[in-house]
Amino acid sequence: MEAEIDINPDVPIHKVKQFNLPFLQQKALESHVQAPLKAGIIKPGRSLYQSPVYIIAKPVNSVIPERSQL
Repeated sequence: MEAEIDINPDVPIHKVKQFNLPFLQQKALESHVQAPLKAGIIKPGRSLYQSPVYIIAKPVNSVIPERSQL
């Protein structure tokens, strides 16, 4: 699926500085993204806009419920 969003060139781009991730979180994020990238599910973006990334630690020994239990 291909999609494009036409952006009005007269509207200035609102730039937000991306904060730096700690080294271990950056490596975890890179490894998490590589599988879908290699499979062609996602591809590198060319947008002038950015989406901030937030990594939230899961509590130790926590269990994520199955969809059928929600």
